[in-house]
Amino acid sequence: MKQLLFLFLSIPLFSWSQIEYSYQSQNKWTNYLDLDVGAEHLVCVGSSDACWWPYLSVIAKDSGEIIWEGYDPNPEVGFGTYTNVVVASDGSIWVAGWLVAADDVWVEERAILTQYSPEGTINIHLEELDFAAPTAFSFLHEMPNGNMLWSSGSTIREIDAFGQEVNSWDELDQVRFLSAVGDSVLVWINDYGVHVQSFAGDEIFSHFTVVTPSGLEVMDDAIFWTDGLSMYRYILGEETHEQWNLGYEELARLYQDAGEIYVYELFENNPGNRHGRFQLEQGTIEELEGWTLPGKSLLQVEADNGYLYQLGVEPFEPNTNDRFLFHSFVRRSELLSTPLIAPDIGVTGIEMTIDSFNVYFQDGLFPYATVYWSGFIQVTNFHSTVAVQDFAVSAPADGGFNCAEGRYFQGFEESIEPGASVQVQYNYFFSLPVEVSDEGDVTIQREFCLYTVAPNSRVDAVPTNNTFCETFILVDDEEPIAPADVHIYPNPTRDYVHIDAGSALIEHIQLIDQSGRVIQHTTVGEYGVFYHALGDLPVGSYILIVDTDNGRLRQRLMVY
Repeated sequence: MKQLLFLFLSIPLFSWSQIEYSYQSQNKWTNYLDLDVGAEHLVCVGSSDACWWPYLSVIAKDSGEIIWEGYDPNPEVGFGTYTNVVVASDGSIWVAGWLVAADDVWVEERAILTQYSPEGTINIHLEELDFAAPTAFSFLHEMPNGNMLWSSGSTIREIDAFGQEVNSWDELDQVRFLSAVGDSVLVWINDYGVHVQSFAGDEIFSHFTVVTPSGLEVMDDAIFWTDGLSMYRYILGEETHEQWNLGYEELARLYQDAGEIYVYELFENNPGNRHGRFQLEQGTIEELEGWTLPGKSLLQVEADNGYLYQLGVEPFEPNTNDRFLFHSFVRRSELLSTPLIAPDIGVTGIEMTIDSFNVYFQDGLFPYATVYWSGFIQVTNFHSTVAVQDFAVSAPADGGFNCAEGRYFQGFEESIEPGASVQVQYNYFFSLPVEVSDEGDVTIQREFCLYTVAPNSRVDAVPTNNTFCETFILVDDEEPIAPADVHIYPNPTRDYVHIDAGSALIEHIQLIDQSGRVIQHTTVGEYGVFYHALGDLPVGSYILIVDTDNGRLRQRLMVY
């Protein structure tokens, strides 16, 4: 068995009622795509970090406390995401998704299936080459006999409790949703409609649609699906299906609760997401009060023991042109319309200075600069009664074509009383286009935006006040050191470097890690060659900045 690397977090419980709670990760940017509710756990799956890494969070169902969450950073695993999760009847956690070998090129596409124990041990892991993987969702369905149905692109497999394939169905053309009636009837949705067939492969029913269906539920021998425009029902043994007009403006999905089928709109729709209950006997849809959380979008609803578990996303950087990003959350309440009980914080000030920059020419033509910032940001708790114990701050994505350069996302263990503000230290670096005059003067201009996320690991009640932007302009006409004037060796190195500045006075040395944090700052005051001990640094890439009386050198330093 393989043990996965996990981050174990302990989230304190607060004074508000645990009937209604929410959870949002402070660890990393997290984009959940699916959730499932078990006897004790709520499990959310998707991707995390600047690049896509498969990620899952296991949450105590009754309290909202995070039990564990994590992903496997092994480069051999590759980039990708989990797209579906099933908490099985025995408590094990099955997740499905896909992987690719590189973050920016679709190569070696693989559909994946992993079974975790409730404690996080990987018991089963399967991979199948599937060139449709990055454009398809991989789905799961637990059968009454304990086996798991797993869709991967255009194939559905039946997997037993030991990870062995016992049955398969091919050439199904991009399976989007997956279910079954008992152990004998297979139900799936693709781009063209809904399909029902026996496990022997005999077609029972098909319905082709113009709009791809976006929701599927099976209850007893009845199959329900929707495309947002209409809702449909097919009962096994009948020759045709029934149809009811919805007229929803957005995509719609379904959930079932206490023997009834409900339909709801996805995404945000003013004044709120529509929500309806299908009345089986009358064949009508009763309109219910919808989901009205401001600035947030609804993706999924699951019902369990009188509670509704909602998977949502918060687009917390909507005012920039940087990489588009949702940060996901999960919420429990008795009704979709229940008001959100949550803290409310936001960035209210930025005091940043540009410490240094390094100009280079992209493709040999276009001037760019890697800019290093440091300073303080002010974070305010707008709530009148709820204190904040910790929170996270994100900065816009930067990295262009290669997502590995990523985004800034950092948690802070800082308490903020209601109505109060705190200042926290902040360091960051990124690359951006600059102007270089004929005289060599460099002009750097940047609208720098920061966002608060997940106060107390919960959803922020008012996301519209999370963002603060400040425009920085710097014109620099200082003559930089030519690379030949200062020599750094050895490079790569392990625990030391020699800095040979010739006849120049070495004034200061700084070492900056990949997150932009200054991890070493040394005052030197010596001429010639200086021996600088690095200490026991983690393996990786760093920026070494050397200030002399002749100017400044910035050089990448590799530590092995």
